[in-house]
Amino acid sequence: MSEEHEATGMTTERLEALRGEHRKLDLAIKEMTARPYLTADEQIEVASLKKRKLMMKDEIFRMATALGVEP
Repeated sequence: MSEEHEATGMTTERLEALRGEHRKLDLAIKEMTARPYLTADEQIEVASLKKRKLMMKDEIFRMATALGVEP
């Protein structure tokens, strides 16, 4: 396998790993926000998770665009 194909394979694996992590963050956010009451610390945690999820979504989009695949 050429170096370019190896790099693309690694990048594709990284893209899939990011997508999996994005799904995990989404699930964690949904679980936390389903609670009837969140403490101040939990509200801060949800905000932090949402920020990480958005940054990850941006990275997924950039990587998918660079690879020419569906984000």
